[in-house]
Formats: sequence, C-alpha cells, structure tokens
Amino acid sequence: MDVSTIYMLVLYFFVLLSSILGAFNVLYGANLLQRLALFLLSIWSMWWMQVIYEKGYNGNHEVLEVTALAMFAAGTIQKTLKWRKR
Repeated sequence: MDVSTIYMLVLYFFVLLSSILGAFNVLYGANLLQRLALFLLSIWSMWWMQVIYEKGYNGNHEVLEVTALAMFAAGTIQKTLKWRKR
C-alpha cells in the first residue's frame, strides 16, 4: 500500500466516525433528513474504504475529495462544539 492509499483510508475512517457521531448526537442540531444523509455518508465511506483497500485508488481527484470531506467534517465538529458552549 502506498502513502496516498493509507492517507485516504485514514481520512475516510475519520469521515465515517464523524458521520456516525453526527447522525446520532443530540448536540448536533440537524433535522431528520440531515441525519439520514449523514448515516448514508457513513455507509458510503465504509464501502469506499473497502474498495480503496482492495483495489487502490484511481486518481488524484479522490485524494482531493476525501480531503474536502474530512475538512468539512472537522469544521462541522468544531462549529457544533463552539455552539454547545453557549
């Protein structure tokens, strides 16, 4: 496994965990459709991790995609924790 594959697997795992935590966390002020979307994103992340692990990654666009997803997840976690303190 090369460095890009490991990088993507780690970030998809972070997206997976943050999606599950967001879907079931009462502190995250989301409606039902948003929670269902987060749950579907976690299923998709799990499936895509398996594809990447078995076949490797297909191109540079996937590295950019998972980086953007992880950054969005981290920003949402930060925003949720900030508003929770108020």
